[in-house]
Amino acid sequence: MEIGLGALYSEQALASGVTTGKADLVFASVPYRIMHEFQIPLYDQMRERDKEFYDRLLILRREKSGGMEDILLAMATGYDYRKYQKSKPSK
Repeated sequence: MEIGLGALYSEQALASGVTTGKADLVFASVPYRIMHEFQIPLYDQMRERDKEFYDRLLILRREKSGGMEDILLAMATGYDYRKYQKSKPSK
């Protein structure tokens, strides 16, 4: 909300005379045909702001490696196989 409609519904807007009703009318007056042109840069800002959150989601969904599978396997089975793995020979 603070990125997209923050200025329209902020305390500053209220202090300058833009009530919630006026803000609703301003927002409703934007045609759907061109609304996406305003929203694309906002979604880019949100994506950048929430980058860490989305990266963690990729790990949890196993679309990106992050070690979560190993930890969950050890928790579920009670067996931490990492202690018993042989180290790979160094080159």
